[in-house]
Amino acid sequence: MKTRWGEKLDKANMLSEYPRPQLRRESYINLNGVWQYAITPADTVPEAMDGEIIVPFSPECELSGVNRTVHPNESLWYTRHFDIPSGFNHGRILLHFGAVDYSTEIWVNGEKVNLSSPTVAISKGIGMVHQHFMLVPSLTVAENMVLGMVPKK
Repeated sequence: MKTRWGEKLDKANMLSEYPRPQLRRESYINLNGVWQYAITPADTVPEAMDGEIIVPFSPECELSGVNRTVHPNESLWYTRHFDIPSGFNHGRILLHFGAVDYSTEIWVNGEKVNLSSPTVAISKGIGMVHQHFMLVPSLTVAENMVLGMVPKK
């Protein structure tokens, strides 16, 4: 059941606002919108895509246009072609994938990119930032400092 806001979403201009306005960059492309998707048996590369999915919505969500559950023995594949516009800052390109699964593969120009560690990513010219969050009980200042210390080798 869609809300009145869901009814007004534009597939061609899906949630295009800049995600962090205080960090706005001139070279920014929002890849939300229509992508192709496929659901296959686990670890099976699709021979063809199943149809369109609206990103950033999960396939289970009505707003995605798919409205189907991906089961543990299945893999979900997305594909989208886009060109980097002329005048875009080509120094470094950051691809941000929000809400991806713990087991994610990235393919660029038809080639699987193995990003098993930041070192591997850097060797391929790809910058990578890992963010991990942990819910912990309230800590004193001293406990917080100890939690954040790097062990000496």
